[in-house]
Amino acid sequence: MNNEKGITLVELLATLAIMSMIILLISSVHIFGQKQFTSQTEQIDNQANVRLVVNTLTKEIRTVGENTVFVNEGTLTVGTDSYKLVNNDLLKNDVLFVSDIDEFNVEKDGNKLTISVESLPNQFNKTSSLSTVVYIRE
Repeated sequence: MNNEKGITLVELLATLAIMSMIILLISSVHIFGQKQFTSQTEQIDNQANVRLVVNTLTKEIRTVGENTVFVNEGTLTVGTDSYKLVNNDLLKNDVLFVSDIDEFNVEKDGNKLTISVESLPNQFNKTSSLSTVVYIRE
């Protein structure tokens, strides 16, 4: 009677090859998920920054009168506060207000104020942008 307990070298190598493929597949899915998470988090942060700028400016513009909103060479002055873009940072009264802003455009035509804000691109070259028109009360 033969004693056939145990496994052969071929069975061991086949099992190791199959397990290696399974581990490789699982780690690939995990790394893809981590990259997606990072990308989406960065995109959400960019969107939040752009929304914060537009919402804050809209609120402040609507609370002041027409004679206290000025646009001069890329600087928006609302009442006593001034906003300008310097090196991808939006400054409020020369203090950092929001970072990672690529474009900050303000145009005034009578009592119509057009504000456009765009974030820096994320690692997949996606930007977040928002534009609004505010009519200043007379």
